Amino acid sequence: MIDDHTKAGREFKTAVQAANVPPPKEQPDAKQKATLAKLQNATGTAFDQSYVSAQLKAHKEAVALFRNYARVGKATPLKTFAQKTLPTLEDHLAMAQELARPGGVAGKQPPKAGGRAIGPPVDRERSQK
Repeated sequence: MIDDHTKAGREFKTAVQAANVPPPKEQPDAKQKATLAKLQNATGTAFDQSYVSAQLKAHKEAVALFRNYARVGKATPLKTFAQKTLPTLEDHLAMAQELARPGGVAGKQPPKAGGRAIGPPVDRERSQK
């Protein structure tokens, strides 16, 4: 996901320049700052749930925005960027939805002492060899 977002960021800057429009500011807005503060202050399962919730919300908003601009956008370079990037955003949204479902990371109970929060079950007999 990080690689996809980094690549999309570069391509977005190129599209903005090609469209000859001012770039959006890069600083987080008040809502984004509040989300970051919530994540910075959370730990364990509370962090997992907050992170997945934030990812789910952000990707839903991004998919809606890109879907709309891909259909009716005015600046051709940005419209092309939206059309090209939309499938990746939809994949990311599906990943966030998978994490949010019961049994996904955000739906898991905290592990017992010595347990693992994320990943497949460990074969204890094999791991002790």
